[in-house]
Amino acid sequence: MKKLTFYTEVSYFAGLALISLGAALMAKSNFGVSMVVAPAYLLHRKLSLYHPIFSFGFTEVLTQVAVLFLLWIILRRIKASDLFCFISAVLYGMFLDGWVTLCGSQTPLLVPIRILLFVFGMGVCAAGVACIFHTYLPGQSYDYFVKRLSEVFRIPSGKVKTGYDLSSLGISLCFAYIFFGFGSLVGIGPGTIICAFLNGTLISLFSKLLEKCFVFKDGLSLRKFFVN
Repeated sequence: MKKLTFYTEVSYFAGLALISLGAALMAKSNFGVSMVVAPAYLLHRKLSLYHPIFSFGFTEVLTQVAVLFLLWIILRRIKASDLFCFISAVLYGMFLDGWVTLCGSQTPLLVPIRILLFVFGMGVCAAGVACIFHTYLPGQSYDYFVKRLSEVFRIPSGKVKTGYDLSSLGISLCFAYIFFGFGSLVGIGPGTIICAFLNGTLISLFSKLLEKCFVFKDGLSLRKFFVN
């Protein structure tokens, strides 16, 4: 079967759109969001009580910017390509708010529908990450944070990713306790655990599927500005 051409710049936008759709669907299912998204989701749930500006998408932008600043504090330097993560964060936040609006804010009461939303959301999110892996443009700050620390300190990315995920889970548990009281697990549920175990496998499967069907090619001559 002849492979189709998939431009990496298109893959970038497709990735952001799919990841944000997956996050919106998992949040709507109320089975728990991924560990990476949980801190921003909890901030949204709390701060939106005081002002509507703190939408899920807007708090995601704030959180990703905070992650970028933390990266710069740790590395004590800024690459020009790092700044593109600001654009990615804003685009992702806009996509996310758009999907949340389309999905509606009310959680479905029927458990089978909620399960379907979660499973589909997790799959769509993994497909989006696979798309981002096939582009040279920096995607979400979370993944970029892991990538840069791994490169600079020469630590296997898997170990950095595990540490980052555990840190996100710890921060989320603290936010849940501070914002909603002891024992509260707002935004954290069985879906959070399921996502932690299956997400890597799903991303790998979608990556292989993409590579089987498409040839990834740059449509613009911009790679030199983002890749050493």
